[in-house]
Amino acid sequence: MAVNKAEKTVSGAAKKSAGKTSDKKALAQILFTRNNLSGLEISERVGVSDRTIREWIKKGNWELQRKSLLVTKDEHIRCFLDQISALNEAILNNRTELKYADTKQADIYVKLTAALKNCYTETGLNEILEISQQILAFAQANFPEHIKVAILILDAYVNQHLK
Repeated sequence: MAVNKAEKTVSGAAKKSAGKTSDKKALAQILFTRNNLSGLEISERVGVSDRTIREWIKKGNWELQRKSLLVTKDEHIRCFLDQISALNEAILNNRTELKYADTKQADIYVKLTAALKNCYTETGLNEILEISQQILAFAQANFPEHIKVAILILDAYVNQHLK
């Protein structure tokens, strides 16, 4: 699998730190969530035990992070719009003369539009991780002496976003 620029940045920082756990954990998190590697593959690349990787995955809720990256915000929006469109069509095709939603349809409509609004207004994990990678690449190129702090801050921010 191709290694992206942010992974190289974090990987380089992890190697420079001569085994600092927080750097290894940050690299492991990227390898797990973005590159879809197994725990064993990650443990070999990062230099920690497979058991440690499994603990990090569980405690850091990395499975949820990985899953949230599978579906983009645009795909969620498209799906909600399709559902709303189908619901509107069903309402218009009601067998009664009135073309209004019944209570069940109205409830579904309210829930779908609320979910759609959330998609437009909330920043998704995928977006946060992509911007984080850009920040890390920028920090590595311009402020290499501060890369370890940047990794810690961004990791904390991502973990807070998951709670």
